[in-house]
Amino acid sequence: LLPYTGMLPLEIRWYGVVVVYFIRNAAQYFIFSSNQTLLNRTVDPKYRGRINGLAMTFGSTAKAVGPIGATMVFAWSLRDHGVLPVSERFYFEISALCSAAAAFVSWWYRAELTTLL
Repeated sequence: LLPYTGMLPLEIRWYGVVVVYFIRNAAQYFIFSSNQTLLNRTVDPKYRGRINGLAMTFGSTAKAVGPIGATMVFAWSLRDHGVLPVSERFYFEISALCSAAAAFVSWWYRAELTTLL
C-alpha cells in the first residue's frame, strides 16, 4: 500500500503514510499475539519456555537478516545479469512465492491445529 501513497495529493500524502503504517503495525501486533497464543496452546508445558525462546530467537534473527537479504536480492534484480529472466519485480515475485508457501503450509495443518484447540 505504501507505494500508492505517492499518488495522493501532496497536502494529504503524509496522512496516507501514517494510515498505512498504522494498519501495518496493528496487523503485526495481531499476528504476534496470535502466534504466541497458538504456540502456548500447542506445546507441552514442560517445553514451553524453550519453544518460546526459540521462537523469539528465530523471529529476531529474521528481523535482522531479512531486510539485509531482501535489499541484496532487490539490488541484484535491478542489475541486468543475463543469467535469469529477472526484472525489478524479482524481489516481489520471490516474496509472493514465500507468502504463498506459508499460506499453503498453514492451510495444510489447519485441521491438526483445530483439533488441538
